[in-house]
Amino acid sequence: MFRKICVIGLGSLGSYLCKYLSELDQVNHLVLIDNDIVDLGNCKKSAFRVQQVGFSKTDAVAEIVSHDVNVTKIFDKYIEGETKLPRSNLVIDCRDEFCPRHKEIDIRIFISENHLVIDCMKKRECRIRIGHYIIELPRDRISTAAFFCARMIGSKEIKKLLENQIIHTIDLKTLVPLGTDDINNIIKNREDTIYDHYDESEKLLQLNENIKTIFNTNKENDIEIFIGEEHPVKEFFDLKEMPYYALIPKNSLKKSADILPVLINLIKDKEDINFIVKCNLKGSRKHVYLIQESGAA
Repeated sequence: MFRKICVIGLGSLGSYLCKYLSELDQVNHLVLIDNDIVDLGNCKKSAFRVQQVGFSKTDAVAEIVSHDVNVTKIFDKYIEGETKLPRSNLVIDCRDEFCPRHKEIDIRIFISENHLVIDCMKKRECRIRIGHYIIELPRDRISTAAFFCARMIGSKEIKKLLENQIIHTIDLKTLVPLGTDDINNIIKNREDTIYDHYDESEKLLQLNENIKTIFNTNKENDIEIFIGEEHPVKEFFDLKEMPYYALIPKNSLKKSADILPVLINLIKDKEDINFIVKCNLKGSRKHVYLIQESGAA
């Protein structure tokens, strides 16, 4: 049970997340870390109020959260390995930048396109870069994403995500929460494959959790692959000229690793960007989406 939670990054998603975490019965202490000041633009997509413009974000969030919880405010830029964190049950990263992650941070949470991403992987190496919204999201969708994330953290299922270092995505358009059966299926289908001949395979996150399902589905079906949201596909399109699209013909995969060159060919020009592999294999058309690890809210 997470009674004391540390949240790093108090922007749009982070400010709403703190609000909803403070409303969980189990949480009695929040540690807030940010080195930024509230400006008028922040009020459009976050939990901040116009009256808080000029406040530090740590002070502003402390006013917003439930007064039933204790608050520790750290007005400073977090640097892993250097910033001293109070002892907490859970450390969540909601910053709008991607940084190498080793042992202190338990979960990184961000929104990419219309997906909430809950990344519980440890020992992530990446080049430091600033994230951004790929599409413009309304304020209520960001708030709802934070609510569902807090609900997940308040459930027993989050421990399975943490123990198995799973990246889970929630489609904000349908708001399908993660349940016990979902996690058990992810763990059951995980295939720990080593792709010796593909240098960029590390850029495809959660591939091992989906590759067995993709391989089995291809025995009976064509599979379409997109980067990001689904692109409109017409029969008269020349697939070779379509941006960010590939087709795996029915029964063309002879082994699980055969999908690697198809995916890597799609991302070969996307330097320094990782992609989360997400499947939608229900219905007549079978899809695999590569969701950009684009940035926090």
